[in-house]
Amino acid sequence: MDNIDICNGVVNGVLPQSLREMRHRQQLKQNKGVILKCSQCPKVWDTESTLNGVINYLFPLTKNECPHFWPDDLTLPLKHEQIEVLALRFRYDMNSIPESAENLRRLLKLIVLLFFNTHDWRHRRSCFKKGTECRFNLPQLQCEELKVSYNTDNINDLLRGNSASESTKWFYVDGTHSHVCSYEIQPMRKPWDVFVNTHHPKVSELLGYNNNVCMGSINTLYYCTLYASKSTQDEENYPYLKACEAIYSRIKRVYESGSESGLSSRQVGLRRLLSGINAHISSCVVSATMAWYLVTHGSRFHFSHDFRPLLLSQLEAWYEGQPISRRIRYKKKRQHDDSEDAANPSQSDESNAEVWFDSDINNYLYRPDNPIFLNMSLWEFHSKYDMQTIKPEHFMEDDQNNDASERHFRFQIDHPGCNYCCLVKRSSQIIPQLYYSNVYPDVTSLYIPLGDDVEDHVKQAREI
Repeated sequence: MDNIDICNGVVNGVLPQSLREMRHRQQLKQNKGVILKCSQCPKVWDTESTLNGVINYLFPLTKNECPHFWPDDLTLPLKHEQIEVLALRFRYDMNSIPESAENLRRLLKLIVLLFFNTHDWRHRRSCFKKGTECRFNLPQLQCEELKVSYNTDNINDLLRGNSASESTKWFYVDGTHSHVCSYEIQPMRKPWDVFVNTHHPKVSELLGYNNNVCMGSINTLYYCTLYASKSTQDEENYPYLKACEAIYSRIKRVYESGSESGLSSRQVGLRRLLSGINAHISSCVVSATMAWYLVTHGSRFHFSHDFRPLLLSQLEAWYEGQPISRRIRYKKKRQHDDSEDAANPSQSDESNAEVWFDSDINNYLYRPDNPIFLNMSLWEFHSKYDMQTIKPEHFMEDDQNNDASERHFRFQIDHPGCNYCCLVKRSSQIIPQLYYSNVYPDVTSLYIPLGDDVEDHVKQAREI
């Protein structure tokens, strides 16, 4: 820990009453998470400062073990974002760090402990959903050794059967019951561990995230099974309860009338299943306005931006000199039919058609000769602009490259369809959706401007 050697005092844990107050919603701010204090000076520590003190001590030792693991500009104490990144990549770092780097491996374990398995002294809203005290009973009292704590003052009388009022009755399916006493297993807990969740260190080291360990009766397994299938939302429970009520009503009606006595078990089960399905469907009712909206829009969920395919394979094929897939654009000319064209319509369609090869890579490589597009990447180009099959003459003069509002642009003369299409600025940006045929695409070409010196640009980007 930091600055402990400034006096001859001893670091002790706080009083149990202070720990109890830190569980309470209103009184937790009085102590501000302080768990350790010096007996001689006013120096105090919370859980985060305690672990940061250990990190400050181990950090110089880890740089001697693995000099290239930490960035050169790293400063202490670590920020929350840095702790989060180190905790999330814990498993990958542990595989690459040698076993001899004990200090570095210990430091990373402390970071995982701080991020995943340490309860914040400020708590969260869900901590107080059952009352004014934290429902996880954190912080816990320090415990010098493992012990079992019973929820009664006289366990000996309970074992003899003399104190049934201090115990709980557990009823069994055969109608019998027994007196039991709830108990809690308290593991060894040092003063600096009072906010740490009960977890298994080996599981955290193996998986790299938080885990809860339940110790006690075998009935805990039954509770965990029910907890995994329970629902906390009334809206989710309502259809299930309706189906259960329908099946119950049918079973009761058949039992009283005996109308299914001649049916097989399969027929009986199918009737009950259909009754539950009918009850579930009948409860799915929406308002008239919502029904109209679903019919006209198809869904009530919409993205904030539209998407457009971005063919990265086409760009890499062009860069490597491989054949590129293209679309054939075919457009008939608008002109009056004369007698000769009417006599031979097939020949007239071929002679009056405008045909050119279209591809997304050509739209970008032969983008308009305008300073706006000089340093524009492929990603930004497709996000802000789109090609339309409208002749540029509709928006600008023959000697102009764009209109007055700079919304319509003329492609370069080398573009196959420069006389038949133009580039239009989108009214709202879209998100290019990457399409690639291989497993690991090289996305460096998406964010650099490509032109005559494309090879130099790509090489520099790949080196970065």
